[in-house]
Amino acid sequence: RRVRAHGGTDLHQGLVAALGLREQRFGELGDAAIDELFVLSDGVPTTGDMQEGADILREVREANRYAKVRIHCVFTGQGRGAELLRALAEENGGVFVRR
Repeated sequence: RRVRAHGGTDLHQGLVAALGLREQRFGELGDAAIDELFVLSDGVPTTGDMQEGADILREVREANRYAKVRIHCVFTGQGRGAELLRALAEENGGVFVRR
């Protein structure tokens, strides 16, 4: 009961940290430290350096091309964010759940 949401959603930075996107160099296959990722979000990027869903999907698609990290998404909000999370899960072998 004491936990309150505040601030924005930086979905891109969360994915960068979890997938190690900044550590990869062009031409390298990458070596993810994880094989599955669970994202709980309202799916609406409102802060950070990348807020367009199509751009986020494109970067994750390219970075995860060889690592094959399964990305599961739990939609925790209402509205338009569900589609971004659904696409993120579907494109990365994961499961999308709406709660």
